[in-house]
Amino acid sequence: MADFADQFPDDDLMVVLGDDIEFVPKVGEKLSIKAFMHLNVERIGGDGYTVEQRNEVEILLSDLTDAPRKGDFVKHGSNTYRIDEEVSNDGDYGRYVLVTYG
Repeated sequence: MADFADQFPDDDLMVVLGDDIEFVPKVGEKLSIKAFMHLNVERIGGDGYTVEQRNEVEILLSDLTDAPRKGDFVKHGSNTYRIDEEVSNDGDYGRYVLVTYG
């Protein structure tokens, strides 16, 4: 049986399925890369009952020299977002909460 990961490497999937973004770190050069934008994601709130809506971005970490940090920026279309916190990082992909900026 063929292994999906071998058939479709992460960087190939990102090129085909990813959204065009500009990653702007607080320190360093801005980069035009592909990422998955997850807009209006619904999550259970801190109280365990309410639902919160937020925006997130999922980035292939090999596209960057350093992992994103709080305060870095993501530009997607005409919108600019500030990275607020890391949701997950498996060493290949990092997922981050975005706050609308400006």
